[in-house]
Amino acid sequence: MKYWVLLFFFWGFLITCGCNRTPKGVIRREELVSLLVDIHLVEGYIFSLSQDSIILKQQHESVVKKLNTHVVKKQEADRLKKQQDSLQREIKQLDSSQQRARLLYDMVYKKHHTNKMEFDQSLHYYSKRPGLLDSIYGGVSADLEKRRKGEDIHKLNEGKKR
Repeated sequence: MKYWVLLFFFWGFLITCGCNRTPKGVIRREELVSLLVDIHLVEGYIFSLSQDSIILKQQHESVVKKLNTHVVKKQEADRLKKQQDSLQREIKQLDSSQQRARLLYDMVYKKHHTNKMEFDQSLHYYSKRPGLLDSIYGGVSADLEKRRKGEDIHKLNEGKKR
């Protein structure tokens, strides 16, 4: 009987010790917080580029409409044509910037010694454990807030220097 009781406790000990470990191929919580912070910063950068691209494309369309629909003086047409060419160059530059921004993801994965597959696998693992995922995103939110406050202080100090 003693043997079975000891075996039961030993088995229970092994199970509870194994529950706190992260499975192979899944990023540990602490590391995932740092990785997600960097991922969200990259996504913010890409979003800002896409917003700039949308604005430039709208401006370009406006210039093209003016050139095509209005009878404009030669001087005005030349100015609009130069503006159109300039906008086209900026749009191309932004499009290539977006491609380069995607490479930032790879740089982030490399920095954190992981890859997209392991990242996706980790998100899948933690998404099935809402309490853990909530604590991870609490850490992400706190880190991003701390960075934002640091930027606010830096901007405030820059304003005082002027």
